[in-house]
Amino acid sequence: MISVGNEKHNVKRKLQIWGFSFLVATGLLLRCSDENVVKQISQLRYEINGEAQGTTYNIVYFTDSLVVQKREIDSILYQMDLAASIWVDHSVISQVNQNQQTRFPIENDDFHFFEDNFNLSKQVYHATQGAYNPTVGRLVNAWGFGFKNKEKMDSTKVDSLLVSVGFDDNQMWVEKGDSLIFNKVNPQSNLDFNGIAQGYSVDVLANYFLSVGIENYMIEVGGELIAHGKKADGSLWKIGIDQPVEGNYERVLSATIKLENVAVATSGNYRKFYEEDGMRYSHTINPFTGFPVQHSLLSATVVMNNCGLADAFATSFMVLGVEKSKEVIFQNPELGINVYLIYSDENGALHTYTSSGLKKHLEEL
Repeated sequence: MISVGNEKHNVKRKLQIWGFSFLVATGLLLRCSDENVVKQISQLRYEINGEAQGTTYNIVYFTDSLVVQKREIDSILYQMDLAASIWVDHSVISQVNQNQQTRFPIENDDFHFFEDNFNLSKQVYHATQGAYNPTVGRLVNAWGFGFKNKEKMDSTKVDSLLVSVGFDDNQMWVEKGDSLIFNKVNPQSNLDFNGIAQGYSVDVLANYFLSVGIENYMIEVGGELIAHGKKADGSLWKIGIDQPVEGNYERVLSATIKLENVAVATSGNYRKFYEEDGMRYSHTINPFTGFPVQHSLLSATVVMNNCGLADAFATSFMVLGVEKSKEVIFQNPELGINVYLIYSDENGALHTYTSSGLKKHLEEL
């Protein structure tokens, strides 16, 4: 999980959910110690908090004039639901899951948002050699981590569900002509963009802020975020990375990261799990075996230029584990993947790995 803090210290606070637009304008001061003068900063600070996609969002931005309203944010996030939410019966993803071939009008914004998630998923699928696979939804549900009750799971049941897992280019694809056509070979295969859609939503919101001329902002949806520009006092945005502590204990920070024009996503197995017959089952399902993953990696924080990609890579690294995640990073230098991994040894002691491109921006606590 990610906590947002200021430059001097980190303050834990619970995000408030408002049913109306919450805008705060404050005059910020920058104290210049060497000249012993105080300079008034002209940019005003605004904050919007809300609820969407089964989670919360939190936006802070600085501007001199134009104000983005909460209703605009909610409208964009609602459109994301119409494209990629399996909880919305008439969404694009729900329609393609219900049919082997689905047609849409050529001018369909919802489909284009869906297609973006699909294409980004393909990119991460190939880069991780299948570790990121958005067709594991039936297995996720069967193991009790989706929107259905857990089923009785054994190797026979898992094998029967593995036939629905398939994301190769010859199994699912989009055709474009007089209409937009989504095809899938296996009618049992369903898509679930849970591992990428929130990060993608952050990208869409960030692009909207840039399109209206706001360049200094931090946008967070469900823990995935983008920090762009700087705060009004000229300092960089700063976030905290939680230690992987089980249960509902007070959160303790493992590290802080200074951010400028980058996205951050974190995935972990230390909070979403259950125990049964002495075995622990994490919410991350291995698409190769059909079983919950079992390895030492507890938390993967990914820093990239694109939040959707960061979200999907963080998900896939929880499948791969520490060493194979490093291999993906080294094999794809053009993607600019930076990570902060927290893992345990055989005695339960915590260790970390920080990629070289992140070391100068990260401080371990």
